Amino acid sequence: MAGAVLLTAKWAVNLAGLLWVAATVVTAIGAHLPDRLRRAGGFAALAGLAAVVVPWTTGTDGMSPTLEQLCYALQLPVMIWYGAVGWRLIRRR
Repeated sequence: MAGAVLLTAKWAVNLAGLLWVAATVVTAIGAHLPDRLRRAGGFAALAGLAAVVVPWTTGTDGMSPTLEQLCYALQLPVMIWYGAVGWRLIRRR
């Protein structure tokens, strides 16, 4: 039973990661941003997508601590990009 709960939680987190990637792509395309910030958003979305895909390769065995840290590091560009976009919006107002 515990294995089923953990597997469900893993897939729920992956779904949330995919939604985060989709939101990043939509923001990069739809917001009024300079081209370089738009390209950075595309790069961030690709890094975030890689962070979501890597756990799928481990199956039900789970990830090693090193692989888990890699996934966290791959989410970092997404967080930095949203910080840059937020800072730009704050400065404009």
